[in-house]
Amino acid sequence: MEKKRFLICNMDERQQYLAEILQRTGDEVVEENEFDESEPFFGMLLPVTQTDEYFRRLQGHMKKGMYIFGSNFSEDAKMWAKTMQFTLVDYMKEPGVAEKNAIATAEGVIAEAITEMKQNLSGSKCLVAGYGRCGSVIAEKLLAFGCEVAILEQSREKCTLAEQNGCKWEKDVGLLQYDLIINTVPALIFGESLLCTLKKDAVILDIATKPGGVDFSYCEKNNIKAKRCPGLPAKYSPKTSAEVLAEVVRKYEKSGERQ
Repeated sequence: MEKKRFLICNMDERQQYLAEILQRTGDEVVEENEFDESEPFFGMLLPVTQTDEYFRRLQGHMKKGMYIFGSNFSEDAKMWAKTMQFTLVDYMKEPGVAEKNAIATAEGVIAEAITEMKQNLSGSKCLVAGYGRCGSVIAEKLLAFGCEVAILEQSREKCTLAEQNGCKWEKDVGLLQYDLIINTVPALIFGESLLCTLKKDAVILDIATKPGGVDFSYCEKNNIKAKRCPGLPAKYSPKTSAEVLAEVVRKYEKSGERQ
């Protein structure tokens, strides 16, 4: 396969591993602070959790035929890509990537919970808001730790599935009984009316994309332990996460050669 040239942005550990993997297979990977347009780039490797920020910063350098890798591209980015005739590659929309990312996210949630809680995770009462791809895996991991797990979910079908998998369906929302609350829904769910029912020493972890689902201002004013947790795969399993992203990049390297 012909050697390709990439620009990589935000050298967190996941991005560092991604660069190393591509370099081992013969590709050239250039960091943003060494940016030079004298030679064309095959693609840009934007960070998963800050795709929009880096896209805006670099969009003037995106040329026809390039591949721009990232996640959750905005509508403006999609329009610009169409205008300039380059290809956006959303990692999380590639087959298998979101599922692998959910596993890494769930393991990161467990690590965060153990770090932040004042009691054993095992035996604790947990509420997971959202039973989608990440929420379902998080619930599964919590059950494996011996937690009591309830699900806050609007979809009756998902609630039925959650109950079949050993969770309870939270019908009458109240937080007093829970030691750990995990939000995966990117819409305000945990506002003052719910947060005022929270028990002392309870922990809230919000992994949803911005704006998240928790009123953090209220939490701060009332000494509630609530934490935003973006990018958990990059934090807790950067090497494995980078390997997953590298598989996507290689796929498009091969498809680019066939064009």
